[in-house]
Amino acid sequence: MTQPVGLSRNRSIRVFVSSTFRDMVEERNELMSHTWPALRRLCRERQVEFVEVDLRWGIPEAVTADLREEQP
Repeated sequence: MTQPVGLSRNRSIRVFVSSTFRDMVEERNELMSHTWPALRRLCRERQVEFVEVDLRWGIPEAVTADLREEQP
């Protein structure tokens, strides 16, 4: 089977989520528990890698607590 022009074998979709430390807590929980898994399954069915990145992952809790105190 030939591959359509312009379509690579290694396809991926990357979604980056970023906000302040107080915003979108409930929305992020919804994304992690329902939306990301559904999108991952949908992409897998189409041989597409789905990668979600929450830019708050990897930030130590002590730093986020300090930043929360600084925000109005």
